[in-house]
Amino acid sequence: MTKLLDQAFQAAGALPVEAQDELAVWFLKHIVNERKWDDAFARSSDFLAELVTEGLEESVAGKIVPLHEVI
Repeated sequence: MTKLLDQAFQAAGALPVEAQDELAVWFLKHIVNERKWDDAFARSSDFLAELVTEGLEESVAGKIVPLHEVI
């Protein structure tokens, strides 16, 4: 555990029990959400690479219209 995280847990330990539980719930939900995002990005890397390749090909072919010309 890092020193900063240890300090945060020490500070949280001084809070009332209800506040500690609320903080723990938030913290655990945050960790779960981070893992979901990591998994989603890991699964989508091939798809994103295809989109980038397609966009570059269209740009080289002159098929891309700058946004300021559309608006």
